[in-house]
Amino acid sequence: MRILAFAAAIFALTTLRAYSMTDAEIYNTANRLYLAGDYEGALGLYNSLNIANAYLEYNKGAAYLKTGKLGRAAVRFHRALRLDPDDEDAIANLEYINTIKPDSEKGARPGTLARALNALKGAVGVNTSVWVFTALYYAAAGLAGLGALCSGRLKKRAYLIAAVAGLAAMAWGGWTFWRIAGVDQAGAAVAVEASVDAFAEPSEKSGRLFTFHDGAACRISRIEGDFAQVTLASGLTGWVQRGSVEEI
Repeated sequence: MRILAFAAAIFALTTLRAYSMTDAEIYNTANRLYLAGDYEGALGLYNSLNIANAYLEYNKGAAYLKTGKLGRAAVRFHRALRLDPDDEDAIANLEYINTIKPDSEKGARPGTLARALNALKGAVGVNTSVWVFTALYYAAAGLAGLGALCSGRLKKRAYLIAAVAGLAAMAWGGWTFWRIAGVDQAGAAVAVEASVDAFAEPSEKSGRLFTFHDGAACRISRIEGDFAQVTLASGLTGWVQRGSVEEI
């Protein structure tokens, strides 16, 4: 009996291995389920893949969006953009989510500088940003070299322009590194529950301060046990259940 049981176990294992799918097969099967309208089935397969891929994250976001889970969709679109900052479809879907989510966040309008940086980030991809930094750096170096060969007023002008180009290269290089390192995303999160209550302390027994909803952006500053301290774009701060928000 033991021999038969062992043989049966070996047969089961070899059969499962023979019929197991590769990551590519799972991904393609999930895509077919998505196209057939089985979004939950597609999500089950997408989420079984433990790989970092912009297309996979985008497809997860699209499937979550189809099921009405705005927050989880937004998280995946943000992750897709982290892997591919030039993904225009992911950007468009995030803009769409922002127009239909329950919390408008009108009280959190960014300042002029923040709006300018966001517009610049949307218009200039990371690769282009690296090229701009390189061009500014070599322009500054070239002008400094030219200044060393000149004299009089031309020398002063070359050094002045070189200094301006050098400062621009430093500023642009810092901003580019900031984007590549993902510093602007540090602690960034999105509400993934239909309704999220924020409390004064990391306990549901403390007073409820406010409520926000699926898809609302926030920033996590501290974590204590099952609670996370978050700050909304409007400046409101409170403690929420960790599972109610998901980091980007």
